[in-house]
Amino acid sequence: MCLMVPRMDVQVTDRVNPSLAPATVANVPLGLALMASFTSQAGDYLTIQYVGEWHSHPKGVSARPSGDDEGVFAYLQAHIEPTGSPYAMFICGEVDTWFRVGWSGCISGEGTIDHAAG
Repeated sequence: MCLMVPRMDVQVTDRVNPSLAPATVANVPLGLALMASFTSQAGDYLTIQYVGEWHSHPKGVSARPSGDDEGVFAYLQAHIEPTGSPYAMFICGEVDTWFRVGWSGCISGEGTIDHAAG
């Protein structure tokens, strides 16, 4: 009895150094090739890379974002949003911490946390 197993070629890319030329592995059983692709994509989705910026403002200065801070958040939105990953900015002030987070094309949340509230 002869069992026919569909096969395909799989392209492998080095994630540590993506500038290296990709390699091709030939005649990989279809089920194994699909599983490798799925686990790679799931890993990409579940891996959080760089998500944003945080900094403190000097004593006596509000934790609210300055014009420069708004520009940094716009940069985060323009460069991280297309990847589908979340992005955030936190500013720690003397009495409170301000934050804004975004994901999926919108600002998902913004607010302040009072340091005295613990």
